[in-house]
Amino acid sequence: MKKAITVVLIVCLALAFTACSTGNEETNYSGGEIAGKDLTGSGGARIFSANRITMPGGEGRIIDAVKAGDRFFIYSEENSKNCFYFMGTDLNVTKADITLESTVVSIDVDYDGNIYILSMEQDGTYVLTQVSPDMGISSRELEFLGGLEDAIWDITVSSQGYFFETFNNVVLYDLEGKYIGELGPFQNAFDIIRNSTELILVVSGENYTEFGVLNGDKIQNTYKVLMTLNGVSTGAQDGHVFAVNSGIVYDLDFTTGNYTGYSNSYASGEVGKFIYLTEETYLSIVNGELMYYTLAEQQENNELQTLVLATYAHEDYEISDLLNAVSLFNEANTDIRIDVVNYGIYDAGNAEGTGLQKLYNDINAGNTPDIYDLSLMPYRTFFNKGLLENLYPYFDSSENIKAEDLTSSVLEAMEYKGSLYNLVPTYTIITMFGPKDVCDRENWNTSSFLQIADSAEVSLFGPQVTRYEFLKYLLMFTGNEYINMEDGICNFTDSTFPAMLSIAKSLPETYDSANAASDDLGLVYVGRQMFILSTNANIISAVHTADAVYGGKCVHLGFPSENNGVMVNPYINLGMSANSRSKESVWRFFEYMLSDEYQNGIRKTIPVKNSALDARLDSLLSKYLEVNNVVVFVDNSMTKVPLAPISEDVKTKAMGIINSIDCVNYCDSALYNLVVREAEPYFSGDLSAEEAAENIQSKVSIYLAEQYD
Repeated sequence: MKKAITVVLIVCLALAFTACSTGNEETNYSGGEIAGKDLTGSGGARIFSANRITMPGGEGRIIDAVKAGDRFFIYSEENSKNCFYFMGTDLNVTKADITLESTVVSIDVDYDGNIYILSMEQDGTYVLTQVSPDMGISSRELEFLGGLEDAIWDITVSSQGYFFETFNNVVLYDLEGKYIGELGPFQNAFDIIRNSTELILVVSGENYTEFGVLNGDKIQNTYKVLMTLNGVSTGAQDGHVFAVNSGIVYDLDFTTGNYTGYSNSYASGEVGKFIYLTEETYLSIVNGELMYYTLAEQQENNELQTLVLATYAHEDYEISDLLNAVSLFNEANTDIRIDVVNYGIYDAGNAEGTGLQKLYNDINAGNTPDIYDLSLMPYRTFFNKGLLENLYPYFDSSENIKAEDLTSSVLEAMEYKGSLYNLVPTYTIITMFGPKDVCDRENWNTSSFLQIADSAEVSLFGPQVTRYEFLKYLLMFTGNEYINMEDGICNFTDSTFPAMLSIAKSLPETYDSANAASDDLGLVYVGRQMFILSTNANIISAVHTADAVYGGKCVHLGFPSENNGVMVNPYINLGMSANSRSKESVWRFFEYMLSDEYQNGIRKTIPVKNSALDARLDSLLSKYLEVNNVVVFVDNSMTKVPLAPISEDVKTKAMGIINSIDCVNYCDSALYNLVVREAEPYFSGDLSAEEAAENIQSKVSIYLAEQYD
């Protein structure tokens, strides 16, 4: 079974292509059409509709499929038994008269249409079964593999011999079983792809993928493309492959680096193993099912509307929940599809920010998306440029959801100049806990924190709170205390900022590895840390466990500031484009994100809908009824701290924290970098805190005048 090329767990590229190639002619990436090149409703790729292929055997799990001439050979597992099928171009499936009791390792097909099944007997012997186009079946034991130390993952059969893929190598034997050579070893993901007449070795690098055309155990030519690929499949012709990158299936010409979007898998449906059929059809194995995809425009009504959602992610996990929501919405609607366009892939191999610049170029050219994923974008700039739509009028006119149905503190924290530009359907909370005998909520502010910090005999925070992390918290938690973004003014000199800057200097410059084997709860429990800065989706757990490690004497304080010091950390953060021509359709998607169906299904984070939030807190409360202790770590040792019996009082405290939200986990990166740069002379001893604060005041004032006028 062919493995997907993946960049997960990649360390470095061990194979030097030039060391084993002849006539090497490396061709570097030269560009191509990419999602977002022009936002005309397809995002650089097309939308397909999925149709499940019904298997005669009923329930089973499709493991692999290969194209053998004018038919397909399919391998599945049904009730722990191997089952094999043939499927014609008419999509009719018939069971193959093949019985194999041993463990199937891989299937393959050669250019003559012969099918090969590599299996392993219980004694570890490998057997190769060959099925000819006229259904002649023969098997042979591959006794020459007896000395192979690593288990085999895959087989590729060619006229030159057998390529066996192991964990980190490709070993080649001729058809008689004589050892020829090896292509590795590799420390990265790799695979062999069979093209029209050529075999391609594909190896992934950190920000690129290399392709080598094979001739036996030698590589004739190598080609480097500056894209990281989640999957590579056989191309429509030599020199081409199909490759998945951030949800788009690309037709990639690896000899030039040019590529065009073939299918948008998030709008069309998830893509597993990809088998190209025509320009308008393909097969894919998704979650153990064989799916047949056809171009959506070919079979759906002309009213199908495509909305473009622009994001800026460098890893798919950053937007996994959003993509799942998009997929669910697309499945539930026949007249609207959302097409995810990831500008983050422009950054591969280029300077950081290239993708954002391309987004800005598209916006300036009038090719604006309908929806922005604001979680990964500097959205305050979007506010001031008038790029986002105020959502309050949509709530007012909606028959399905009102602003009053949502947590008011979250909405108020997200407001900007009286308007609501961000939809935050789910979030986490960042806030601070401390000991009652040192401070109380009533008298808590920056000044009281500074007094306590001045006399503290233990660490204030955990090992992850560096001076730079603390500076970032100062900019985000303190509201208008130091920076008023709405009015474009700042106050770093006539305030407590110089004193807070001295606190930052006392913190570790980098992650405190001396306490790396301990967590915040453990360090507080043994008296080596005073405060807990908590980022938590399970606010019931945060309150309950904090009380336990403080010995029943915990108080919620919030980050020291003149406001509540409770921050909303948007998990999904969406904006409606002010220039969208389909705003009502965008609002339908937003309504879906706020529907009972979606909100009640949120488990990892906090739902913004009040009814779903109440049910979620009750669920978490009941979960802790049977929990008697919490596990903490100190110096790499595990300790169980007793938990007091949980009560409704914990839910009341949790709701109090949620209702106290008054700031947002948003930091203008350019502004933050400016503050850090001007603070460094103080950290190094060249300036006083007051002098550094004056420099910060001067530079930030200029920046705000330029950015937020």
